[in-house]
Amino acid sequence: MREGETVASTGAQTLERLKTAIAEAKPDGDWQESRQAEAANQLWQVYQSRQARLEAAGEGVNSVVWFALIIGGIMSVSFPYLFGGPNLVPHVIIVVALTATITLLLFAISQMENPFSGGAQVNPDAFRAATERLL
Repeated sequence: MREGETVASTGAQTLERLKTAIAEAKPDGDWQESRQAEAANQLWQVYQSRQARLEAAGEGVNSVVWFALIIGGIMSVSFPYLFGGPNLVPHVIIVVALTATITLLLFAISQMENPFSGGAQVNPDAFRAATERLL
């Protein structure tokens, strides 16, 4: 996902093996049947979470949101010029600080747009450690 490649099928295969194991289990009594149903529900939640992560990895910030962010930033920086203060130097310092803050926020949003690449990337180390523990 980090390099924009397709996702390996190992996760789907593991979920399918778990699904088969749960489906083939022969419960002996009500308690085991309820545990089997709970395991199936938990597996479904894992599957839904996986699908949500896969979908989120391919998406970024919508272009309409980017448009609103940039126009809002331009308006926020332009607005103080309507109320020019008596001293030019403090006014310019305030506008520069505002511009720098908005630029920094836009940069942070662009870095976090793709969670598996860029400056704020999420490494797969935690997933690998959990997989090694489970298998």
